[in-house]
Amino acid sequence: MLKTTLIALTNLNRSIKKDLMTAATESSFIVLPWHLDLNGHVNNATYLNFANKARIEFLAKHGLLKILIKNKVQSVIYKNEVLYKKPLNLFDTFQVTTTLVSLQKNEVLIKHQFSKKNIAVATCESHCKLLSSNNNIQIDSLVGILKQ
Repeated sequence: MLKTTLIALTNLNRSIKKDLMTAATESSFIVLPWHLDLNGHVNNATYLNFANKARIEFLAKHGLLKILIKNKVQSVIYKNEVLYKKPLNLFDTFQVTTTLVSLQKNEVLIKHQFSKKNIAVATCESHCKLLSSNNNIQIDSLVGILKQ
C-alpha cells in the first residue's frame, strides 16, 4: 500500500511538489444560525468542522486527496490546537487559509488561519497521521518526494 502511494506521489507534477510546502489554499465560509453557541458566537467545535472542510479542499486542490482515496489511505487527526482571538458572529463571511507546515516521521502538521476582512480571528493547527487499513504508514520517504 505504501509503495503504491509513493509511486503515485512520484508521478505528481514536480511543480506541485515544489509548491506544496509553501502553498496556501483559501476557503470561504459564511456563519449560519446553526453554527452559533448561546452567546451568539461560532461554537468552538464548529471551527474544527470549518478547518476539516478547508483541509480536504487543500488536499483536493493539490492532488493528494485523490491519491489517498485511491490507495485507501486516511489522514487521521489526532490533535487540534485552536487559538481563538476574535468572535465570528451570525452572517459573517470569513476565510480559512490552509497551509502545510511540516511533514515529520509519522506526522503531518496543517495550519488553518481564520480571518474576517483580513483580521485574524482564530488559528487551528491540525496534527494528522496517515493510516492504511493494514498499519500506520511511515512517511519518511514521502517527505523527500514532496520537498523535491
